[in-house]
Parts: sequence; C-alpha cells; structure tokens
Amino acid sequence: MFVGAISNLPCSSRFLNREDYDFARNVSKEETLQGTRGPREYWLLGFHDRKLEKHYLDELAVKNITRIFLGYACYLAIDVLNILSYLYIWLDGNIDDEAKLVIIGIDVPYDGNATAVDSVDPVPPDLATSLLKESLVNLVLYQIPLLAGVAATALIFILRRRVSPSWILHVTEFCFLAMTALKSWAFGRWRDGAPGVLLGVNAAFAANWIFDSIFLVAFALAGLPFSHSLALFVTLLLLDIIAFAVGEGGIQDVSSETSITYCFYNNDVCIYMAKVLAVFFLINLVNLGLALGTMSKLEDKAARENFVRKESQKAAQSVLAATSAETHTILATQKRDREKLLLQIFPKKVATALMGEAQSQSPLMNSIAVGSGRTRADHHRHVTIVFTDIVGFTAMSQQSQAVDVMAFLDKLFVAFDNYVDEDRRLWKVETIGDAFMLAAGLNIESTTSYRLSGSVALSEASESQRSTSLASEPEETPEYQPSEASEESGKGDMFECAAAAVAWATKALEAASGLTMPNGQQCQIRAGAHTGDVVAGVIGMRMPRYCLFGDTVNTA
Repeated sequence: MFVGAISNLPCSSRFLNREDYDFARNVSKEETLQGTRGPREYWLLGFHDRKLEKHYLDELAVKNITRIFLGYACYLAIDVLNILSYLYIWLDGNIDDEAKLVIIGIDVPYDGNATAVDSVDPVPPDLATSLLKESLVNLVLYQIPLLAGVAATALIFILRRRVSPSWILHVTEFCFLAMTALKSWAFGRWRDGAPGVLLGVNAAFAANWIFDSIFLVAFALAGLPFSHSLALFVTLLLLDIIAFAVGEGGIQDVSSETSITYCFYNNDVCIYMAKVLAVFFLINLVNLGLALGTMSKLEDKAARENFVRKESQKAAQSVLAATSAETHTILATQKRDREKLLLQIFPKKVATALMGEAQSQSPLMNSIAVGSGRTRADHHRHVTIVFTDIVGFTAMSQQSQAVDVMAFLDKLFVAFDNYVDEDRRLWKVETIGDAFMLAAGLNIESTTSYRLSGSVALSEASESQRSTSLASEPEETPEYQPSEASEESGKGDMFECAAAAVAWATKALEAASGLTMPNGQQCQIRAGAHTGDVVAGVIGMRMPRYCLFGDTVNTA
C-alpha cells in the first residue's frame, strides 16, 4: 500500500536515487536531431534519477487532472446512486416498514401466507425509518475520504506554482486506498445481514464483486502512474482473495438458494455449484485487475517515453541554440579581426567601401577587392609626402645575413610606426625595401572622387571574359571623370599637416641615428618631402595595395 507516495518521500528518494541524468550533457552533436540514450528506470518506481521522476510526476499530474477528477467521479457515483436509491425507498409511501428493514439487512419472519409470525414481536414504530436514516448517514460518511481527496486535489492544482503538483497523485492514491479499506469493512458488516432482496443468499459476494469491478475501472480511469495504480489494484484484489478464502462469510459459507426445487432436495450439489461459480467470478475479477494493471503499465511506459522524448528535444534545441550562439560569436570575432586588418592596411573610408562591396558580392567571387575601392580614384589637395631610405643599405645587405637585415628593418620601422600613431594627421602608405613612405593631410573624408573607365573597369569580369575584351578592344588610358565635388582644405590645415610630416621626419632621423646596422655601422637615413596634389586608390586584385600617384610623390 502507498507504494507511490512512500517511494517519493525525501528519505526514500535519497535511497532510490541512482543516477543524476542531464539531458543536455547526453546530447552529442550527432544526436541533436535523433535523440539520446534515455534515463534508466526501475520497473515499478520510475526513473533512477528521483529529481527527474518528480519532474515527470509534476507534469503528469497537471496533464491528467481531468482524468483524476473523472476517477473520483466514477468512484463517488457508486455510493451516490446507492444513497439516491435509499432515499427513494425511504420517501416512497408504498413501501412498508418491514420491507425497509429487509432492504437494510434485517430479516422479518413470515409464514407461508405472507403473514408475520405471531411469535415475533411487531416492528416498533419508526424503527425502519431510524435504521434507514442511520444507513444513509453511514453511506455519506464513507464518502469523506473521496470528498477530501477532491478538495485537496483541486486546492493543489490551483496552488500548483507553489506546491508540487505530484502531490495530487499521492493524495489520490491515499484517498482511494482509504476508501477501499472502508468499503471492505462495510462489506464485512453486510455479510452478517439477511439475504439480499435482489441477489439472493449470496448477495454479499455478488455486490462486492460488482462494486470492486467498478472500483478497478475508477482506478484505471484516474490515469495514475503505474506504481500508484498497481498499489490500488493489488490492495483491492488481495483483500478480496483473502476474505474469500479464509474470511468469515467466505467460500466456506457460500450456500444454495433453497427456493429452487432442485436445490431443496439436492442442497449439497447446489452448494458445490455455487462455490464453483463464486470462484469463477473471483477469477474474473482478478483477470480484470490484471488487464487494467497491464494497461496502466503500457500507458505509463508510453507517457514516460513521450516525456523523455520531449525533454531530449528541449535539450537538443538548447544545445543547437548554444552552438549557434557560439558560432555567431566566432564569426563576429573573425569579422572584427578582418575589419581591423583592413583598417590597418587601408584608410577607414576605403576599408569601409571594400567591406561593403565584399558583403554584397556573390560567394563565388574570388576577391573582395572589387567595386568602389578598385574602380574609384580619389583626388586629395595639399598632401605632404615624406620618403625615407637608409644610407648604405645595399652595401650593408651584401655584408649581412638576410635574417639580420629583416630584424633590423622591423625594429626601425616599428619605431616609425609608433611616431605615426602619435598624430592622426599622418598616414603610413607603404614600405618598399628600406624605403618608408608617409602622407600627411590625406583627408579621406573630404575628397574629389573620379570613376575610372577603360580596362580597369573589367575587374569584376571572369578571366576568359577579361582576356577576350582586352584582345578585341584597344588599350585605353584611364580618364578621370569627376563624380562629386568637395571644398579645398584651408591654408592653415595644409601648413599644420606639412609641419606634422616634418616633425615625424625629424623624429625618424633621431631614432635611426640611435640604431646600429647589422654590419656594425651607425644607421643613417635620408628624408625627402614635398606638398601638393595626389590621386589615391586601391591597386590590384591579389594582395591589393592603397597607392598614391602624382608629381608630388615623384618630387618627394
């Protein structure tokens, strides 16, 4: 008895807990859509993970709340109909007091002429009414466990956000078992009464089996877990079997109906047949209990499989969401790294244009260096260009190891880069060998842009299309066609940028003089500068470069 409730008590849960199952941990990348290995289960007591079992019982109680109330209603309907029949007999004026006494199990002797035997004291006035009223009160009192269960179930369901809904199942199991115990006690008292009006001398057995069959159906209708249902089925059937086998008024007290002529003369044979039929009906009752128990087990198994499948799908979705978020974070980081790299290679305006063109191109394109960055040339006014190179670099390169030369140049140019970072008006253009090229006043945000025409506009064509076009059309010199105008920078800006370029060159001369070249000689550099107009743009598809052109560059 109370197997379900006892197995879910805290002390029992600690003893029965044999697994700490985590759906998310058991979902691998290959199993996110196919499902996972489910949690282990006891045959009777549910999942090895008792927290998971409680979670399952909570969901089952909420899901089956309608069935639970139907189980209560089916159980209550038996006695409600019985009470209504008693009330009808009590209030019916056509039924005399002696008949009412027979209904409640008190025999009134009569002779063959249907006349009360004189030796029997007359029935006291209102005795039948008082006894019938007492029977009605007892029937109502028998309903207290079920009515209390209905009230408790409704209250727990209303407060399910504060109280574990699994208590609905435990309360229902307890109330059903308490009602079963009361019914068994009531039927025991009934066996001591007179033979039934409707079912004869074995009325107690017949009524017991009829009611117990309905009880079993009510248990199954409630949709309780298998552990709870099995406790109810086994308790009821064991009580019936024990009472039938060894109880007072059991199989040994089954008698025949002597009103049948054959049984009046062959009473032993009729008693034997009555006992056989009694055993047959008991077997049928047990068979019904086994069938309903098997159905409860199959239903419980299907419900647990659905629960595990649903939880696995939730875990798989969580894993996929986490994986997607991680992938998104990685892609965003890679995107930022690419943007940072482009901003280190190209001016911000050019890098932004290149990134915008890359996002709009088909994945089949081989390069991001197409579109605005390669097909536009920007005209900049009053730009100061500075060139530096190392004195005696060629001779030093012939006398030193290449790795030493590279290490020396890296140290020198890193110092130059640091000076460039100190002034936002400076822009490092490129390094070629020992030469370092710098621009000051390269106003990327305020320029005059030109659309290039001719062969340069073929950058988006395929190799075969490009070769065909170049073979069939004469080579043209790109022409500059103004597309938008901008105002000239002020004279003040021009002088400030030139001064910043000269200051950088002065620092570069000082930094170089403090270094020793790989051949042991002191480093010396030369610096040349000039201010004027330049044209800038991205050149090339493979390893594109931001280049400056114009007489200003040549003069510097």
